[in-house]
Amino acid sequence: MKYIVGSGTWAMGDDGIGLRVIEHLDSKYPKRDFGLVDLSSSAFNLLTYFEEDTEMVLVVDCIVNQKNPGDTVIFDLDEVESVKDMSNFTTHEDDVIKIIHMAKEMGYKIPHIKFLAITPESIEESMELSDILREKLDEYAEMAVELIRNFN
Repeated sequence: MKYIVGSGTWAMGDDGIGLRVIEHLDSKYPKRDFGLVDLSSSAFNLLTYFEEDTEMVLVVDCIVNQKNPGDTVIFDLDEVESVKDMSNFTTHEDDVIKIIHMAKEMGYKIPHIKFLAITPESIEESMELSDILREKLDEYAEMAVELIRNFN
């Protein structure tokens, strides 16, 4: 099984882009050959998908970087390291990358993991995406489907 996973926070503007992509795909692809996962409640829920029959996980999330708002970056798990301070680690401050590394140390079978990361324009209290991300939502969704379907 292959999964597209949306990470982020619904109420923090562009931080919710991964969740919006999952929501968009759910309405656009009622019949699909991949699973959709909403990690808004806790990124720890990702561990339930680390099973023998999981071939690939594509995580869609926002990433703060030096690129322009709306730009995308695609990378594999082994190409990135989280720099988020996790000294006061709680389930309310999830870091998908650190959780995956923790799962690996605990003996979980880690499938191939790829990230579709989207540069936000605004991460502040709001239930709405910025205009630039909202206008590209369908493009992000199609990129995610292409990445998951083209995985061998």
